[in-house]
Amino acid sequence: MTESFDTMNTILVVDDDPYMFNVLADFMREAGYKVLLATRAETVFETIGRELPDIILLDINLPGITGFEIAARLKANRRTRGIPVIFMSARTDSKDKVRAFDLGAVDYITKPINLEEGAARINTHLTIRNLQKSLEDRNARLSREIAERKKVEEALRRSEEQIKASLTEKEVLLKEIHHRVKNNLQIINSLLNLQSRGIKDQESRDIFEKCKNRIDSIALVHEKLYQSEDLANVNFGEYVNTLAVRLFDAYSSRLPDVELKVNVESIYLQVNQAIPCALVINELVMNSIKHGFPTGKGGEIAIEIKLLDADKVSLSVADNGVGLPKDFKIDTPVTLGMQIINALIGQLHGTLEVDKSKGTKFIIDFPQKSDRDKKNEEERLLKSKH
Repeated sequence: MTESFDTMNTILVVDDDPYMFNVLADFMREAGYKVLLATRAETVFETIGRELPDIILLDINLPGITGFEIAARLKANRRTRGIPVIFMSARTDSKDKVRAFDLGAVDYITKPINLEEGAARINTHLTIRNLQKSLEDRNARLSREIAERKKVEEALRRSEEQIKASLTEKEVLLKEIHHRVKNNLQIINSLLNLQSRGIKDQESRDIFEKCKNRIDSIALVHEKLYQSEDLANVNFGEYVNTLAVRLFDAYSSRLPDVELKVNVESIYLQVNQAIPCALVINELVMNSIKHGFPTGKGGEIAIEIKLLDADKVSLSVADNGVGLPKDFKIDTPVTLGMQIINALIGQLHGTLEVDKSKGTKFIIDFPQKSDRDKKNEEERLLKSKH
């Protein structure tokens, strides 16, 4: 006697020989199987209609239709085609065996059956069947998981596309805002220019000129942002080059022998830092142009911007002109220009130092607040290697 098998397995025994039927059924029950019995074709399909067996032991010679015909009907039905069928027969003709396997049988046992051998074969095919079912179940679960994952991925893809579309829309809108701000500031400048034409007093005209330059400095920030792919940060090194050239072009007739030198690193600043920093440069350069070379003597105005470390910027505007008045004080500025400069440096949370050893040099250090800090540091290190 073999050991008991999986009690969950159900065997359908189909045989019209009462002796064989009973012996085989008793043996299978003792081995731990649930046994279903059928003696003719009609009973087979009625039984299967109520409960699907895990394996079928099928005799060939049955009243009515043969076991071959039953097997063909089982394999033609999607519900039953996966059930393993073992033929049992006293026929030993190889043609019968070939036909049995052609119909999808998993085995062919010749009668009289050796019960121990038959049990071993049944156990083997049930093991294979159980493994197949387990694999099918796993494949089904995997298919469901894949389908669910595809749904999630598709949902994420659609969400990502929506986010990208939204960001693109916002970028276009933000560009348009910068463009309109720049245009509006240019309109204000044009109005100031028209207004200043009727002013005869030179001091008043100078005030208008300073206001126009300040507005132009702000407008240039928005122009650079409109032209840039990065709408949050200004490439300030590039900006300073443009600003300095514009200022000198406007006043080149007054200072034919003064040279402009600009040495700036590629530094990115947020808008809330770029505008006050631009205005500081505008004020200091204008001071040098208007007060540094009163006699028309030649000289030099130098602008320098560099990173002191990963998060600190140093800006300097220097000239080798006549220098500052002896009573000049940083902490208590008298002129409106210096008051504006001090206020702007406060906005930058920076410090101001004045070097009077060779003309005048204003040095402003301030912390950098930009999401481009890492890129700035990488560019600085790359430049130092070269």
